Amino acid sequence: MTAGHDGPPRPRRSRIAWIGFCAGCLTVVALGVAPYPAPSGGAPPCATDHELTIATSSDVSSGSFRRDVVDEWNRRAGTTMKAKLVEISDSTDEERAEMAAAAQSQDCAYDILILDVAWTAEFARNGHLRPLSPGSGPGVPFLEKALTTTEVDGVRYAVPFATNAPLLFRREGLPAPGTPGELLRLAAEHGYAGQLADYEGGTVNLLEMVLSGGAEVLDGDEVVLDRPDDAREAGEALAAWQAALSRRTGADALSLKEESSLQAFRSRQAGYLRNWPFAFHRLASDPAMRDGDGLRFAVGPLPGTGVLGGSNLAVTSRSPDAAEAERLIAFLTTPQTQKKLFACGGYPPVVESVYDDYRVRPRTCGELLAEGDPEAGRPDPDGEITAGQLRLFADAVRLAVRRAWPRPPAVHYSTFSEVFRSCARQVVDGALDAGELDFPRFSGALREALDGRRPEHDPCRRPTGR
Repeated sequence: MTAGHDGPPRPRRSRIAWIGFCAGCLTVVALGVAPYPAPSGGAPPCATDHELTIATSSDVSSGSFRRDVVDEWNRRAGTTMKAKLVEISDSTDEERAEMAAAAQSQDCAYDILILDVAWTAEFARNGHLRPLSPGSGPGVPFLEKALTTTEVDGVRYAVPFATNAPLLFRREGLPAPGTPGELLRLAAEHGYAGQLADYEGGTVNLLEMVLSGGAEVLDGDEVVLDRPDDAREAGEALAAWQAALSRRTGADALSLKEESSLQAFRSRQAGYLRNWPFAFHRLASDPAMRDGDGLRFAVGPLPGTGVLGGSNLAVTSRSPDAAEAERLIAFLTTPQTQKKLFACGGYPPVVESVYDDYRVRPRTCGELLAEGDPEAGRPDPDGEITAGQLRLFADAVRLAVRRAWPRPPAVHYSTFSEVFRSCARQVVDGALDAGELDFPRFSGALREALDGRRPEHDPCRRPTGR
């Protein structure tokens, strides 16, 4: 099977083993009610400062609407403890490092963490999160795939806040690729902007290239990239993307992140853009990307296999105000709050009913705000995204989530990510020929990374003279 094959991926039990649930399902599940153990070990809770502090990454969405919903919580009648949002960094790697450092130093700075879904297992197993009390959350069904990222070793440590799955944006007039092979061909012809810089976003994009090429990386907890078929298909996929990107996009393709890739698409350097759903609102609210009430671009799920992203809300193990923190988390995940986050900021909802509502009765940001908080700001009606556009956007996100695969819930995922990216990225940037990539050595390094060990030698190439 060649990279970017046009047929459906061959069925393998390993894909189901990785995600733990039937692929393609969006079955809804309510939060469990089993009693959870109290945090054990470590320092006692901090002294309360009578304020809830939420730590998160920098907000790249349109209008930074997260702050608006936190302000709404602060204005609500009956709110006994105000909340503030602290943005750490616009780099996912730096955000994780700062949160982990604060937790390891037993810092009392944060009560709630908005964690990337890939970090929840690491933070929970290291004792940085408090198990949630029974019935936490709004008591509504969440998307199953989002919910699976919140439980670690049978214990619920978090609540989904926003889900994420890759979307493909294309300039007006360009065809929609239906398969990974068609996307490769069109990317070579019209230019392609993804996130391939040396950070977690690069890992996600590279994983999508490999998985969409038909290869497997993991079978459950086992690395299988050195199996002959998987090694061949992974090498072919990475080599095909190297060829496609070098033809039109050039070396700059390897330096792009979320924001810079969005700018490359907006400035016509690339006809196609792989990005997260936040980019829809950013583009749709740009006058240069609008044509009256219409849009100068189209959007749909990324062809092939996407990697699941998103964020979870979790209470830190040392927070002295856990009960109030859980009440704030429940507010942030009510259907009404999730609708506002979606319509006004482009945050993909984690509540199933929001997607159903947008199929039947889509409402704009202005309409939702008019129904609720009279002190909330109103969007500019001339640049507001229409209800019909939001309906199409919601459908695209829902389908993308259905196709997406979670990253492995490993406590040392960040080490695994670095090792995987270090080798796969060299092939895509042309520094290493796919035939030179030593898959047994590479896979061995990935196995060690899952145990938290970093390679002492080059994990990508066979040593010279052997």
